[in-house]
Amino acid sequence: MDFKEISVQTDTSALETAEAICQMVSDSGIYTEDYSDVEEMSKIIAHSDLIEKDLLQRDKTSAKIHIYLSPEADVSEKIENLHSLLTAAGINYSISTAEVHDSDWADNWKKYFKPFDVGDRLAICPTWEKYTGSDSRKVLKIDPGAAFGSGTHETTRLCLEALEKYVSSGKRILDIGCGEGYYSKQI
Repeated sequence: MDFKEISVQTDTSALETAEAICQMVSDSGIYTEDYSDVEEMSKIIAHSDLIEKDLLQRDKTSAKIHIYLSPEADVSEKIENLHSLLTAAGINYSISTAEVHDSDWADNWKKYFKPFDVGDRLAICPTWEKYTGSDSRKVLKIDPGAAFGSGTHETTRLCLEALEKYVSSGKRILDIGCGEGYYSKQI
């Protein structure tokens, strides 16, 4: 199913109130793009300091709220309602609209996961990406998800570095407490 989208651009200082207003107008949810604390939050949420350069260069003084509407929604009525509520709240804003296709939602998150090196001999690469680093590295193809995460967590990286240090070709190891031992099998 395709959705209609209304985007509200506003100052980050008014974001909380603007989000509350947008939530009232939406019939299918909202999504907020706010890069004001992207560096700090990536360390807290993703436990990583690996951040795409384009994210670091985003405007940190404004935010964009995406309001998703069902195909049957009356966009002009929703925009009129937004104008009224945002103006009454004294919020500076601009509004734009777009069509959103289901496939955009399903795959859009993939653009944030890129290959990266771990330790001296390993690299982690999502299956939809091509690893273009050193040919001497062993590339572990991992899709970010619930089972293996993204490979960026400190404990994962420390385990991979330990495996890299102590495991060599032809050695047998016992992998205890590691689920199915995915990383050990790959090295």
